[in-house]
Amino acid sequence: MRQLIGFIKKDFLIEKHYRLHFITKIFGILFQLTIFYFFSKLVSEDFFPFLFLGILFSKTFNFALSNLTETIRQEQYWQTLEPLFLSGIKPLKLTILFFVSKFIFFLIELLIFMIFGYMFFKINFGFTKFILIIFILLINLICFCGIGFFSAGFVMMFKRGDPVNWFLSNLVDLLSGVYFPVVILPDWLCNISYILPTTYGLKFLRDTVLNEPFESVNVYILIFTGIIVAIFGYMFFRYTIYFCLKKGSLSHY
Repeated sequence: MRQLIGFIKKDFLIEKHYRLHFITKIFGILFQLTIFYFFSKLVSEDFFPFLFLGILFSKTFNFALSNLTETIRQEQYWQTLEPLFLSGIKPLKLTILFFVSKFIFFLIELLIFMIFGYMFFKINFGFTKFILIIFILLINLICFCGIGFFSAGFVMMFKRGDPVNWFLSNLVDLLSGVYFPVVILPDWLCNISYILPTTYGLKFLRDTVLNEPFESVNVYILIFTGIIVAIFGYMFFRYTIYFCLKKGSLSHY
């Protein structure tokens, strides 16, 4: 617990010194919502809640994908990554400490996003459903953390992971129905979309919140693929740690 408090305190002090970054992020959220709100009016009045949930999901997936990667690159830049992995803290425990401290700030950002949606853009699912949204996004976040292990492993081994993150995040936005229903895609793209677990994670969120017919198979596919990806992702992540320690390149930026 003391280690967790220490990591949270460290990240809080860092954010405290970059207040302008936090303020611009809040204005960025408001600006993004404004654009999509007026864009949705070109389609229908009921389209914005659909789009709103898609954006929340996309933010959650991008956090799962890039959180560990950004932390690894930050620690490499500060030359503190190797001392941390040699400190006696097990790799899994260390990644959890990385995750939890950053997750608190992400949760604040998510709540601000939802509050803005309620205050300025008439998104009112009710308190119960807002809590349900957070819960379902948390399930998705846990299931997609395995992809973050792969991304962080590539960063440690090859020192460049941004193209991987960019490709995956845009692939999900395009093929998983973040901005439009999957069914409007060409058949060959639809077939690819149904392979992606993110498609089922987003459908699980929308079906639950928008009172659509709920299909339990979406949850099973999401959890099953999440477990498989997490296992192999963590195995790859551990391998890259030991490989870089042996090579002496763990702290290379």
